[in-house]
Amino acid sequence: MTRTVKFLTLLMALILMTTIAQAKTVKRYSLESGMIEYKVIGGGNILGVISETKGRSTLYFKNYGAVTLEEQETTTTMSGMVSKEDKAHTMKKIDNAAVYTVDFENKKINKGTDPIASQYLASGKNMSADSDAQLRKMGGKKIGTEKVLGYSCDVWSILGGKQWLYKGQVPLRVEAVIMGMKSGMVAVQASFNKSVPDSKFQLPDY
Repeated sequence: MTRTVKFLTLLMALILMTTIAQAKTVKRYSLESGMIEYKVIGGGNILGVISETKGRSTLYFKNYGAVTLEEQETTTTMSGMVSKEDKAHTMKKIDNAAVYTVDFENKKINKGTDPIASQYLASGKNMSADSDAQLRKMGGKKIGTEKVLGYSCDVWSILGGKQWLYKGQVPLRVEAVIMGMKSGMVAVQASFNKSVPDSKFQLPDY
């Protein structure tokens, strides 16, 4: 076998290995990484009960969204015919097609599977490239472009609300009205394509 043939054989093997590795990774975003902090707001008046929700939410992702972690902490106060205060704390990590949901109240972590991600893993297709098509399948309609924190976003009308998506995939603002109750969040800080510490993806040690 000549050196040229050996080189070509090795090159083809490397390309095949790279293809296989890519097929095992879900590419949710066209951006390599991101760190986003949101302000959460909401509330309304239903039958004389006035509610107001405030809080914060974060989204971290790396490897083009193959690994993501979302965490949210909110406080909802109700007044009027009923007066009380509810606190909520949620956390979800996605590692390719595996989904980990934290139950802070019972101190346990539930594991599930993202069916859409599983389909993309099986097909080897690029999930981020199909983001517009997936939104349209859910009844979404692109209605314009606006900037959030200086980032140009596509604005989508979908499921009775709106989403402001950077690069067509990353939410920088979300708002919805369901049965007269408003809910939403808007990014107050965002950075992309920078190294995200591994500590940002750690789950509680339950």
